[in-house]
Amino acid sequence: MVRVLICDDSAQARATLRATLAESRGIEIVGEAKDGAEAIAATLRLAPDVVLIDGDMPVMDGVAATRRLRVLAPRASVIAVTGSDDERRLEEFRRAGASECFRKGVGRAELERAIARAERRAA
Repeated sequence: MVRVLICDDSAQARATLRATLAESRGIEIVGEAKDGAEAIAATLRLAPDVVLIDGDMPVMDGVAATRRLRVLAPRASVIAVTGSDDERRLEEFRRAGASECFRKGVGRAELERAIARAERRAA
């Protein structure tokens, strides 16, 4: 079972990701966070295998949180799921240590494959 944490400042976006993955076999949503600081605290507390994280969040944005997670929780893979279609922003996520980057609205099958790849890299 791959343990996943969902991090987005939008309750609707978190609910959408949760619903998207609800029927996915082998994936367990272990928690949610609404900003980067909560994402770090929840990752340290819940030890997810994969963190799905948005870019534009209050307190600490997703790129800064990704950088911190790479240091504080190196076994957790980070996948960016952001509303930005700016390639420079996606590249910032990659440089920060995100294993993959998607725009919001990514399909379930593609997200499941990304989670599986992230889990294999962490193993």
